[in-house]
Amino acid sequence: MRSSSWRVFSLIFILPTAAIAQDSCWSGLTDIFSVQDYDVAKVETGYSSGMRLVVTLFNNEERGIRMVDGSIVFQDVLDRDILRVGIDPDQKIDSGGTVIQTGVYTNLRLLDVSKEDVLVTTCIRGLVYADGEVFKAVEK
Repeated sequence: MRSSSWRVFSLIFILPTAAIAQDSCWSGLTDIFSVQDYDVAKVETGYSSGMRLVVTLFNNEERGIRMVDGSIVFQDVLDRDILRVGIDPDQKIDSGGTVIQTGVYTNLRLLDVSKEDVLVTTCIRGLVYADGEVFKAVEK
């Protein structure tokens, strides 16, 4: 009997934690930007290997944006994080426009996972529209 109650107790406290850990964006909005495409390639960074990542972001908003507080999130189809990278904070992007962001990273897992097994989202915590209006996502 004691074993059964321990299992139920464990599930009550472990499952919500697991769900939160696998939520790709629990403190922002995921629909402001979308990732149209990304490309990865292995590069040598002097004394170690790295990964060059090129991401094409699309602005889904009806207004232009001149500053961003957000991330690009790469997860596998099992909802495990592969890589999270910050969006360039001074990124300027017109309404319906695209912008390319490039970086070199030492986390190489994205090179090994098949592209069809990768889910890419964005998480926007705040931004400044082109007209100067400041938007901050409300924490859930």
